[in-house]
Amino acid sequence: MTRLNANNAISDTEALALVIEMMAIPGRSGEEAAVMDYILGKLIEAGVPRSALSFDDANRRTPLGGQVGNLVSKLPGTMRGPRRMLSAHVDTVPICVGSRPVRKGKYVVSANKETGLGADDRSGAAILLSAVLAILGSKLFHPPLTFLWSVQEEIGLFGARYVGLSKLGKPRLAFNFDGGAANALKIGATGGYRMTIEIEGLASHAGNRFGHCSNRPNSSIATIPRTVGWRSTGIPSWKPSTSPRAIEQERVKSTRRQPSTNLRPRDFTAMAEARMA
Repeated sequence: MTRLNANNAISDTEALALVIEMMAIPGRSGEEAAVMDYILGKLIEAGVPRSALSFDDANRRTPLGGQVGNLVSKLPGTMRGPRRMLSAHVDTVPICVGSRPVRKGKYVVSANKETGLGADDRSGAAILLSAVLAILGSKLFHPPLTFLWSVQEEIGLFGARYVGLSKLGKPRLAFNFDGGAANALKIGATGGYRMTIEIEGLASHAGNRFGHCSNRPNSSIATIPRTVGWRSTGIPSWKPSTSPRAIEQERVKSTRRQPSTNLRPRDFTAMAEARMA
């Protein structure tokens, strides 16, 4: 476990060890309890009073549900000024479950080649935690501060959307850490629109070629790539190459059970997201 050095400040080596530990903790959307327990333990160990720590009930109000809500830590200021809030989400996409982060030269990669790293957004979550440890360990002067570790970002910003606003202390300024260069400040964000696409085609035997039988079968699944341009990367996803919009498929499912596995499906539902750069 990462501990502060003798000077009670957090070094670059300790900060790196902290984020590596956090990236190794499984925590897909809705299953963030373990990483929240880790963060909570570190905050208490650093001297944050329990009265300054709280969870909201966002997980009870999101469509997914989930193990835990957003974690909020509020520090009173040692100097006057408007309250600032620092935020980052703790959930990862499912492919990052099982990550074994290791340092290789200038980079940190997963030693498990079957998984992603999980830096999105454990790196941001670790920045917040490192900031608290540095502030308390070095007794830095600071205005009133709110730290927000949110859940369920990867499936639609649900943690932030259903955050308990009354717990945040009415911050005047907010800084979200979720990728990009450390020396760059962005004041805008990609727009996103989530949608459900339902397609109904004509079922047929899988051996039939399109247009080569009397009912001219048209696979509902095949309609999607012909419409938006399919890019297969092992995980179903697509991004049109000639459009500013990027549609990233999250999950697909058949709307009805087919009586056989060797049929071109008639019905198909895609959960998608359109983004504007």
